Amino acid sequence: MVYWVASAIVGLVLIGFALIAYCLRNSKSGSLARFVFRYLLIFVFFLLFEALIIGSAPWVHETLSSMTAGVMVGTLRPLGIEASSSASLLSVQDPYLLFDISISCLGGLLLWIYIGLVWAETGLTARQRLIGIVAGVPLLIAFNFFRIFSTIYVEWAFGPQIHDLLYFLNLVFVIIAWMLWFHSIRKKPSFQPASQPLENVHLSNEVTTSPTSRSMALTGKWTGTARKHGKNILTNYQPLNDPPEQSGNGRH
Repeated sequence: MVYWVASAIVGLVLIGFALIAYCLRNSKSGSLARFVFRYLLIFVFFLLFEALIIGSAPWVHETLSSMTAGVMVGTLRPLGIEASSSASLLSVQDPYLLFDISISCLGGLLLWIYIGLVWAETGLTARQRLIGIVAGVPLLIAFNFFRIFSTIYVEWAFGPQIHDLLYFLNLVFVIIAWMLWFHSIRKKPSFQPASQPLENVHLSNEVTTSPTSRSMALTGKWTGTARKHGKNILTNYQPLNDPPEQSGNGRH
């Protein structure tokens, strides 16, 4: 029950983050309502999917919690900290502290938030979104491990409990990771098709709007036609917007 209340509160907070993210986008593509709707749709979908797994196959999260506790033990022991784990429980000595790696500590909520933000972005292809997810999810998992390790180490070494503070920083890191991905996508040059040969240029109002462009396109078209028929034609053209040369015997 506590998990679902916390999830609802964090979800409401992340709506505010979504609004902030939309403002930080500095992009005119897509409306605010559409961005928030797509974000919430994906976020709620994965949240319900995780709830289904918790209810139907609780061993999945139990295994992940046990594995996370084991990784933390292996990280703390090289630092001279006597640590041990049993299932999701992790204990350290001198002073004795006991930590429970619960479902909320696994960072699933943060992953769904990030995926929701990535998929909410309009004007991108599915491939670009998948690249953002594949690149961002491992980064968030690594940062979540760092958060758990920092929580245990700081409380063991110095005493203060910083779990809630670091969890909030985890949420901020989600926004930072999303912004890094979004700006990396925006900096890439847009795809432009290769230019066609000059003899294949079609005359239209969109391509040849100036007299110079029309004369150059016509010259290229005639030259290409002559080459196809095996003729050697020296084509002299003069842009339509250039004034004609003045002839005369005197020097200027």
